[in-house]
Amino acid sequence: MKKQFIKIHSGYRERLNNFGMESGNPRKEYNAASRYFDFAENNFPVLKKSDADKQINIIEKCRMLSTEDYLVKIIADNITYLIYVSEFGNVEREDLRTDKNIIDFIYDSLNNEERSPLIILYKLLFNLFYFLSGSDHYTRYRDYFIKLSPDLNIKERSYHYKNLFIFCSLMRKSGVSLSPSNEPDQNAAENFTDINFRRESFKLMEYFLESGLYKEGEDKFISSVIILNILKLSDTRNDILWLERFIEIHREDFKSEDLKSLIIFARIYKNLFGKNYDKAYTDLVNIELPNVIFKYEMRILKMRLLYEKEENENLIDDIHSAREYFKRDKFLSEVFKIRANNFIQFLEFLCLEHSVIELERSAKLLIDEHEILNKEWLIEKYRTKLEINVRT
Repeated sequence: MKKQFIKIHSGYRERLNNFGMESGNPRKEYNAASRYFDFAENNFPVLKKSDADKQINIIEKCRMLSTEDYLVKIIADNITYLIYVSEFGNVEREDLRTDKNIIDFIYDSLNNEERSPLIILYKLLFNLFYFLSGSDHYTRYRDYFIKLSPDLNIKERSYHYKNLFIFCSLMRKSGVSLSPSNEPDQNAAENFTDINFRRESFKLMEYFLESGLYKEGEDKFISSVIILNILKLSDTRNDILWLERFIEIHREDFKSEDLKSLIIFARIYKNLFGKNYDKAYTDLVNIELPNVIFKYEMRILKMRLLYEKEENENLIDDIHSAREYFKRDKFLSEVFKIRANNFIQFLEFLCLEHSVIELERSAKLLIDEHEILNKEWLIEKYRTKLEINVRT
């Protein structure tokens, strides 16, 4: 029984359900396990002196499990809020000071023996998103998660993987480098890339797929959202070989309609990277997409290809069409609309004639803008146009 209890699961009810399922007698063991979380039920009178030590141990176990579940819950709630604030909000982190003080107080009140691996993991997770400072907190959390991963159930592993991936995405936007120091990447303004966190994103994606974490729910196939993230990673890295190898290795893990779309998108990206813009455009306008989530990616890709093909008149028309399309779509989040509209705005500016000074001013605004799609591609195009204008 003790061996079963030290298995790491998050959530009070999930703990009990998992415990019951492992025992082979769910109802009986669920009732037995629930007693460990119920202080009132465990705090019965001790009639014999010889039973005192046993009773104290039971109450202590109840206290520790309840404390652990409470601390994990409050941290998980704060992580959701911290991610939202980091992505979209203007709320100062000082507003979270009270919760941070509570978390620190509970954590510091436990001695090293009382801190379970799960509590340590969640405290590292909280520090990661609260301080949002790059390398040191990230590597501590990631390495401890990897060490603990064999003892976590699939839902817990998936949860922590997603947090790692979200953090890498935030760091890629901010230009912070995953380096031994905790300083921002000094070359970020020059290279416009945060290559280390990009590389880390690929490692996380490969781990996520190889370990089967995408099978967390009832659906055993790779979801469309994950496929879209894979496409974006391939685009950012300009690495079609990785994408083709990924498709070949995991082709059995896709729904047939998603696999078909992914293969065509891979071909489009391959021609895009190879500057075979006409072939890429032909595939793009003829592709049939069963999943609506890919249609948004297609609209952005179409504008990019029209720009590469130097069809400015058609591009301007498509920009106006896309702007209205994103505006009217009721299924799109406001955040995506902001990012898409920022992309359209900077691309539209790029299509028109401007002085070098105006281009430089717009390029600076682009570098400082975090809420935008295809930022690296836009920066590359601004740089190219500036070089041409300076020469002429």
